[in-house]
Amino acid sequence: MNKEQRQYILEHRGRESAAQMARALGLKERKVRHFLEGQRADAGAPVGGAAESFVFDRRSWGVVVLIALLGFVVYANSLSGPFIWDDHSLIEENAYMGDWSRLGEVLTRDVGAGFHKASTFYRPLQMLSYMGDYSLWGLRVSGWHLMNVLWHILAVAALYVFIGICFNDRRLAMFASILFLVHPVHTEVVSYVSGRADAMVLLFVLLAFIGYLRSAQGSRFYLLMGLSYVAACLSKESGLILPFLVLIYHGSLKRVFKVLPFAVLVLLSGLYLWLRSFVAEGSAAAVSYATTAWQRLPGFFAAVATYLRLLVWPVGLHMEYGLRVFPFAHPLVLAGLGLVIALLGYVWVRRRRPDLTGFSIAWFFAALLPVANIYPINAYMAEHWLYLPSIGFFLVLAKGITLLDLKEKTRPASLLCFWGLVVLFSFLTVRQNRLWSDPELFYEYTLRYAPSSTRVLNNLAVIYHEKGRLEEAIACHKKAIASVSASDPLHYTKVHVNHFNLGNICRKLGRLPEAVEAYKKAIEIGPRYLAAYVNLGGAYQEMGRLQEAEAVYRQAIGRDPGYALAYDNLGLLYLKSQRWEEAVTLYREAIEADPDYLDFYNNLAIAYSGLGKTEEAVRALEKAINVDPRYARGYQNLAKACFNMGEYGRAVRYYDRALELGLKGEPDFLRSLAPFRQPGRTPVRR
Repeated sequence: MNKEQRQYILEHRGRESAAQMARALGLKERKVRHFLEGQRADAGAPVGGAAESFVFDRRSWGVVVLIALLGFVVYANSLSGPFIWDDHSLIEENAYMGDWSRLGEVLTRDVGAGFHKASTFYRPLQMLSYMGDYSLWGLRVSGWHLMNVLWHILAVAALYVFIGICFNDRRLAMFASILFLVHPVHTEVVSYVSGRADAMVLLFVLLAFIGYLRSAQGSRFYLLMGLSYVAACLSKESGLILPFLVLIYHGSLKRVFKVLPFAVLVLLSGLYLWLRSFVAEGSAAAVSYATTAWQRLPGFFAAVATYLRLLVWPVGLHMEYGLRVFPFAHPLVLAGLGLVIALLGYVWVRRRRPDLTGFSIAWFFAALLPVANIYPINAYMAEHWLYLPSIGFFLVLAKGITLLDLKEKTRPASLLCFWGLVVLFSFLTVRQNRLWSDPELFYEYTLRYAPSSTRVLNNLAVIYHEKGRLEEAIACHKKAIASVSASDPLHYTKVHVNHFNLGNICRKLGRLPEAVEAYKKAIEIGPRYLAAYVNLGGAYQEMGRLQEAEAVYRQAIGRDPGYALAYDNLGLLYLKSQRWEEAVTLYREAIEADPDYLDFYNNLAIAYSGLGKTEEAVRALEKAINVDPRYARGYQNLAKACFNMGEYGRAVRYYDRALELGLKGEPDFLRSLAPFRQPGRTPVRR
């Protein structure tokens, strides 16, 4: 390379890519890159100059296609996995799924509102993605897993573009994004449907960052930045970290600060926080914590040490790290503290020079801040919380590989290193996916790392219960209950679910006194756990203690006037006791509280019929089919009520409609209707 060629490169770096300069000078691209690297080695800066140099061309499309193919290959065996862990409540038990009429509630309430559980999380975009999946797939779980894989692939494609724009280095972008794609630490985001929020927030944070970097090119990038940032915050609260990541970008890489687009991000952050204070009002008050920030701080250092170990050597991956409290003298805490001091010390020493490693370290710690558990959250660490921070690790790893790739002698070693890591990580990811495909294996495996976790023991007991292994289920619940005491409020408050499910098993076995005691203990520990009231009432009914059952149902209604199951069980108690007037009054209140619960109308009609008020019964059932024109049982009971009133033509029409909707016909009633049918007309039999 002669003097003129070197001068050309220095004048055009930042305006042209290394490949463009190589073509203009008739040189190999490797020589240009090697020269640039030598020029910037003393500063430790990334290859490339201005953020605008990266161009998304045919080669970039090739990398994106490779990302998609690898993503589907590595996560193909996750598609057969069932719903697991939080999936049951967020999806299967969520009243919002399949009901777009409740969109307003989804947008203005926390994630637990659909299954009557208080939560501090406000993530309407995550919930909207689930509602969309439900509309597409119903509860066919393979479709939900497919969408998780797609979200992961989109996030990694955005990561490739982001790194390419930031550092104007296609190899760095490709190496980092593909290693991120296949690393097994991310299985908790991809193979677990409820982990989707992390992929969503990363995708939108990166798109917003890309919009910020390109903002000088026109208003469309401002729009991309603003909409993506809002989407990130509405997907998961950690999206708020974007302005801090932007500051790290400018501070670590010494790029020109963009005042106006940054001001837009700050304004949107303020608007989001203001909005959230209204729409999620009261959520935080529903969750209490028994530790101080100082007590939780050692857990952050322990988490840092564990996170870095999992990134370097990803074995022993598991859910449920829990709300563990560490002493400062714990070896893991001391190791983490040492790592934090060393890494942040490096950032401080290199603060005056543009430095990719310093940027990566600062990114890692900044992205960890929202989940550092200094402000209390539900665990001291979780593997899916690494999804956004781990970009810093993969940048450093990819940078090491690209340095090897610059020299002809070491290029084979760089490719061997890269593809060797891809194969190793892919193998570990495929193996980890298998755990998510078998709930019993998943929970038994998790117990090896969290043997006293009340939640894991409860979930394993539920599986044993479903398989009819009741004594094993009882043993799991009793082990969970024995593992904590009232002197440990951090964990004791979680064991109410074990008492509740233990009560369910005892009730199933006919051991009603034991069931009653278990339900009472569940209510004592978790007074907001409404299902325990309902099941306690049911146990009392089976024992013939109807007054106590009624009192318990009333307690549940008092705690949540919209809790349909409590109304329904109390109403059924009144119907069985032929307390018709009380049943009518109760079901009127129930319909006012939840007008979409169809059985309320049906049972109100039964109560009216018990009072001999057939016309009122008919009107109640007509309201039911107005709420849901496909309510087969409503048409069936309307037909019987009309028949009793002597309106035989209406009875025939209503019963035929019930049959069309899939109701199994009753031979005796069909024979009763036969004389009143029009000649030649026969019912649809099911």
